[in-house]
Amino acid sequence: MRILIYSMEHPATRGGLNAVVENLGRDLSKRGHEVLRVWPEDGRGFEPPANTGVRYLPMKVEALDLSRLVLPAYLRRAKAMRQRLADLILRERIDVVNTHFLDNTAAYFLSAARKAGVCGIASIQGSDVHSASDSVLKRGRLHALGRLADAITLATEKMRYHFYAGSSVASRLQVINNGVSIEKWHSSHSRGQAAHEGLRIVGVGALRVVKGFDLAIRAVAHLVHDRGMDDVTFTIAGEGSERGALEQLARESGVKEHVEFAGYKAQPELAELYAKSNMLLMTSRAEGGPATLIEAMAHGLYVLATDVGYAPESVGLYGYGAVVDSFDPAQIAEAIAEARPVLGESAPRNMDVLNAFSWVRTVDQYEALMLSCADQKRKSYAR
Repeated sequence: MRILIYSMEHPATRGGLNAVVENLGRDLSKRGHEVLRVWPEDGRGFEPPANTGVRYLPMKVEALDLSRLVLPAYLRRAKAMRQRLADLILRERIDVVNTHFLDNTAAYFLSAARKAGVCGIASIQGSDVHSASDSVLKRGRLHALGRLADAITLATEKMRYHFYAGSSVASRLQVINNGVSIEKWHSSHSRGQAAHEGLRIVGVGALRVVKGFDLAIRAVAHLVHDRGMDDVTFTIAGEGSERGALEQLARESGVKEHVEFAGYKAQPELAELYAKSNMLLMTSRAEGGPATLIEAMAHGLYVLATDVGYAPESVGLYGYGAVVDSFDPAQIAEAIAEARPVLGESAPRNMDVLNAFSWVRTVDQYEALMLSCADQKRKSYAR
């Protein structure tokens, strides 16, 4: 099977969506499939990662402006771009086009897949659609993508009910969680010692507004100033455009000495950071499948998360953590304080939650869906 994967993330971006797409391409390639990856840039200055089995095709693709399709000149340009992508699909003998993340450019690829007569799968991750109360435009875009795609994958069950309840495309939906390579994260480190060294909290993710690190820093300020918890340390592992603003917030909130910006951490370094901590704090405003939750669970950390993505179901299965149904820093701080007495306890090794969100299962589901979709498409054109 020949698979073309589109993602709005530049392949050089570390972590997050790019990690999901890169690992999916690599593991599908290991299973004998040919994988090509496209992103909407010209590719200058990018050195493709070695030994992934994925062929990279940088391609300048402008974002599709749906509001301008009523203009004849723009419509002609959009059709020309779609034809260019369809020609690429036919030339490379692609069987499946899989787009990741909800953006207008994804519509080009799905439309081109339809024109070329091959399977188009739209994978919607979650951080690209914030909540059930999101704008009518964004909800309309979800359904427009649904009409273009032969199949749609959603990162969580909650997204099915929020965005597609009663939809005409419901039969094409499948929930595929963004799993984690569990075997990499098992640890024999004990949390007991860390519990006596003060309250050591870790947060992991890209420093973007949607990740809610500002909420976490404000919660730390409540702990320090309102509750007198001077031994709290919050370490943030990640990089991004919001770092300067977050550093300024820590200074202005009077917790500069309590917040550490550790930068991006690869798996071995992140495992060490987990071992030195006794709580993972995730205060995202929106998520699909927050892999850091499962990583922390596999490592035995207490997890405290806002009610986004699959946090409620995964924390419920795990049994050593809590979900805060609020983005209020004061309530987040209260939940942290309430959790402190149990942080020295041993975390349960609940394999149900780890197996439910394993990366192998994720790849199995994507592969099965792609094979089935490609086969159905071939049969429909053979009639």
